[in-house]
Amino acid sequence: MRKSRPLFSPFLLFPLMGALFLFLATGCTDTPPPPPQEELERKVRTLLELPTYEQNYREVIYLGEQASFLSIPTRDLRLLFSLDITVEAGIDLRDSFRIAPRGWQQLTITLPEPRILSLDADEGSIRQYFIKEWGLGAGFGRLDLYDEINAVKERVRREAVERGILEKARENAETLLRQMFLMAGFESVQFRTER
Repeated sequence: MRKSRPLFSPFLLFPLMGALFLFLATGCTDTPPPPPQEELERKVRTLLELPTYEQNYREVIYLGEQASFLSIPTRDLRLLFSLDITVEAGIDLRDSFRIAPRGWQQLTITLPEPRILSLDADEGSIRQYFIKEWGLGAGFGRLDLYDEINAVKERVRREAVERGILEKARENAETLLRQMFLMAGFESVQFRTER
């Protein structure tokens, strides 16, 4: 009759228990320390170098100029055209920001106020609807057009801010950062705004 041996003999159990004790004693079951602050800052800079919110506008611009001499019309210039303007907002990381980790439990990020990062009028999108050039002079010059476009861009900037582009840019930046650091293992990500 053949004797069966137990699967774990005492001679095998002692070395396994010793290995488990060494494993626990070296702290391998503890969570690793969070990444260094420089690495966290690099991740933020990489993520937020791009704008976090964009609005597109199509502006219709009218220019008109009339002149007369002794009640006789001498000049009548009119121009109606449209132009696409893109406004991008986000966090400008040339301003300072801070990251303060407390282990893996909480990460506090202090960001600067969001701002308009670019305001671009796409000259390739110009669509002319109407033009009338009559009388003395050569018509509208480039400087006249650029002055009017710059005035419209400033109006679009104010309108974008009034419509909340900066708040939306902040919300998107916080969402992107929160998701990135929660996926990295942090339990909570909080934000403060540097004023």
